Amino acid sequence: MYIHCAGHSLNLVISSCCGLPEIQNMISKVKEACIFFNYSPKRNGFLSAVIKDQYPENARKKPLITLCTTRWAERSEAYEHFYESFEYVVYVLEVMAHNLHHDDCPAQFYGCWNTATKRDASGLLQAITNFEFVVTFVIGYLYLSHMSALT
Repeated sequence: MYIHCAGHSLNLVISSCCGLPEIQNMISKVKEACIFFNYSPKRNGFLSAVIKDQYPENARKKPLITLCTTRWAERSEAYEHFYESFEYVVYVLEVMAHNLHHDDCPAQFYGCWNTATKRDASGLLQAITNFEFVVTFVIGYLYLSHMSALT
């Protein structure tokens, strides 16, 4: 008889619990945000510059980490980065999508975004500031942060 190790069993339990549509939607939006910033040096540089300006003691930390596709417990680090960078992500998306925060935005990043980036930033901003997303994300983040010690 084959029995999975405890870490693999925990991953299987977490993955079966994440079958709820709200959880799946939250995970897909976090992935989308990570891809939006990490696959563009200009967008990632803007986010890093905002974090460095407003949170200098954490400037060397990477703002967003792509979610691990196989290990659910490993996602806690990615969720922690997203949680800590959330207000800066929203700030950057507001600048990109709606040209807000003109007074305190770095000049090289203000008003220089193409139409596709503005559209994507607006959709992402609307998705991650939705009440359902925020509540689901915080609950998921809190649960996974406790499980990281187990794995």
